[in-house]
Amino acid sequence: MSDGAEDLIHRFANSQAESVKAKDPKLVSATLADNCRRFIAPVSFMMEMGLPKPVIEAGSPNDLYEQHFAMQLPFIESTSCKIHDTSFDSQKKKATVHLTHQVKLLGVEEECLVENMILLDLDESGERIQKIVEFTDVSESKKYMAALQGLAAAKPGE
Repeated sequence: MSDGAEDLIHRFANSQAESVKAKDPKLVSATLADNCRRFIAPVSFMMEMGLPKPVIEAGSPNDLYEQHFAMQLPFIESTSCKIHDTSFDSQKKKATVHLTHQVKLLGVEEECLVENMILLDLDESGERIQKIVEFTDVSESKKYMAALQGLAAAKPGE
């Protein structure tokens, strides 16, 4: 794997942790092309979370994902990312990363360990990501979302 591609994959994988540390939701898009689309799979999970199928099929543009992430930031104490494996096809400009996000929510004793297998399509230059297909750990993601909803419901003054 080229050093540039490996660096891009690692910066992408760690972008959520960097965003939490800086309290800046725009950092989750730091490695993405302006026209990047993010698709979360499986579709059945996203439908269960209340998203309409046409929205799921269109994917999330950067600004929508940043807004969603910004709503989570007040409730996240810390997060880190463990990269298990990566691969890169230099001819097709495609990468794969297997990782686990370890998330500590404020006032919640148990950490969430959300495992993902992520497929990345890079732009022609190989310097930005233009498409993300993220297969997520449904069980752990549901626990995480339920904990977030509980924290949001209990937030004083809301």
